[in-house]
Amino acid sequence: MILTVALNGEVFAQSNSIHIDQRIINVYGETYANNLKNKAPERILYLNYFLDHSYEIREVTYHNDEKTPKLSSVSLNTKYTGEITRPTFNVNSFNPLLYNFKRDRIRKTQYRVDNTNKIIVFYSEQEIAKAFNQSKQN
Repeated sequence: MILTVALNGEVFAQSNSIHIDQRIINVYGETYANNLKNKAPERILYLNYFLDHSYEIREVTYHNDEKTPKLSSVSLNTKYTGEITRPTFNVNSFNPLLYNFKRDRIRKTQYRVDNTNKIIVFYSEQEIAKAFNQSKQN
């Protein structure tokens, strides 16, 4: 009983020190994000990490025969906040959580930003999980 209280107190203290990236709130809403922070703080830590470290944006010349899916073909994530307007792509404010990207467990995936030379390259789910776990050890 005492151990349970001590562990719950530790989780509560840890969750209070966790910052929720605004991009998480924009997609999941403030109530849901705060519930995650209190009940599953590790999930918030992962989402924060995911937002900053799960992809890179590269400049790659477009070719007419290219098969890379376009950003405009990816549906928006409206599960938590309802209808949202498709944002204009901006490298500095890109929020991958707004989209229902299909990512691969083992391989990198990529999407072309429509009418640009920009490609969004997502690391594999394995790469992201490994890097996230290593970041917690540092």
